[in-house]
Amino acid sequence: MCKSSILGSFRHVLPGASGGDSHRRAVVTLDDGSDVVYNDTRRFGTWELLEPGEIGERWDGRLGVEPFGRGFTPRRFAASLQGRRAPIKAALLDQRVVAGIGNIYADEALWRARIHPHRAAGGLSDVEVTRLRSAVRRALELGIDRQGATLRDYRDPSGRSGRMQNEFRVYGREGERCPRCRTPIAKTRAAGRGTWYCPTCQILPGEEALPRVPRGGTS
Repeated sequence: MCKSSILGSFRHVLPGASGGDSHRRAVVTLDDGSDVVYNDTRRFGTWELLEPGEIGERWDGRLGVEPFGRGFTPRRFAASLQGRRAPIKAALLDQRVVAGIGNIYADEALWRARIHPHRAAGGLSDVEVTRLRSAVRRALELGIDRQGATLRDYRDPSGRSGRMQNEFRVYGREGERCPRCRTPIAKTRAAGRGTWYCPTCQILPGEEALPRVPRGGTS
């Protein structure tokens, strides 16, 4: 088995049509002669070659529960966050907590759950954890349905651009209006990553929310 990280993109092409893309890192030829091409502009991705019996041994304990799996219950999610003082944004990006959440979908999920990205992961209430679990699933469902986000060069396996970038609520939208309350979206850093959030919808305990902006208002 060959496993890559979630970085980069795959393209399925006809025999001999893989081309000479300078970002091509690997080509797997299938039984029918067609190719699966792996492109990675930033060279962040990794591959591992494993025998079928080695998969569980290699990855058990290194990856958290799958977001769409039966095991992703509010109770198990809460247990994985218990005692963590790191920001919830960092916890969502930790693949040992939940597998497969990247920077974009962490921001989108936190906005949907109305949780500030700097909140301590272990300080969320049961209600907030349940809300965040649902928000994670919804953000990922949208991403899958829209075939990912094309910000620069991402393409799906058929070579088409994704459409998720048209659905962003906060990610990359600094200064634009929150679609829920019309407050300008703010940007900060969490877990070393650029992080976007709404200062009104997602407040830290003890802070006051900014006044809501009426629809059509300019202040």
